[in-house]
Amino acid sequence: MTTYLIANETTYRNLSTFTSVEAMDAEIKQHKDAHNLTQTERDVLDVLARHSCKYKGVSFLTNSKLGMIVGIRRETASRVRSKLERKGIIRQYRLKRDGGDRRETGSAAVIQPAVTAEVTPNVSHHKATPNKLNKNSNTHKRDGDKQANPQPNADELGKRALKTGIPSAIYDALAPYFDVKALYDVYGILIRAKASVDRSITFEEHGQAYIDEFHNIIRKLKLGQVRNFNGLLYVAWRKVTEQVSRLVGSARSPLYYDWLAE
Repeated sequence: MTTYLIANETTYRNLSTFTSVEAMDAEIKQHKDAHNLTQTERDVLDVLARHSCKYKGVSFLTNSKLGMIVGIRRETASRVRSKLERKGIIRQYRLKRDGGDRRETGSAAVIQPAVTAEVTPNVSHHKATPNKLNKNSNTHKRDGDKQANPQPNADELGKRALKTGIPSAIYDALAPYFDVKALYDVYGILIRAKASVDRSITFEEHGQAYIDEFHNIIRKLKLGQVRNFNGLLYVAWRKVTEQVSRLVGSARSPLYYDWLAE
């Protein structure tokens, strides 16, 4: 099903997937490392990137212009873009005029963030069993010694620092499953998934929808139904953002009527 968007400044800003050209270039490198791209696919991706600097990640090149720059036919450019889209490297949108007859006025190719290395959450049903102390270890306390207060380890300290930068509800839902590095990576997936659809959505208002979907994926993981945890998280959180964005858009519409207010 073709996705149509209104061609205006707000749409372009919302489509933007990166905060800087450097961040976009880094993600493109990850795409190239992760996928077995042909030289033509690499050339097309590079040209799209070079024309995605105003709205980071968003290119408005036509297939004719793209083909002329790369040195391929317009039909070939169209096929290559479709292949890049199937691989999850770009996403394409049709654009309609903002006002008037709302006729189709072009398209946008949006470079997608790469899914990073797989993060494996701890979903064991059993509590971890502490390692037994070696009988000859100096850590044994003599009778009468006072038990020293346990010092937080590096992971706990890292999580404390990370907690200040993550909305509390999101942190509380994710933290039990990951160490500090994995938690940082998973939160990054969440940020990229949301930003690729609608940056205006806030976790403070809509965080529970993302949390519910996360728990649903954890349930599937426990049942052995998940092969690519990171990829599934990214796709699922994108869909959540699309749903929330539609609801928010409907609520802002002058045709919206709140029946619950009766």
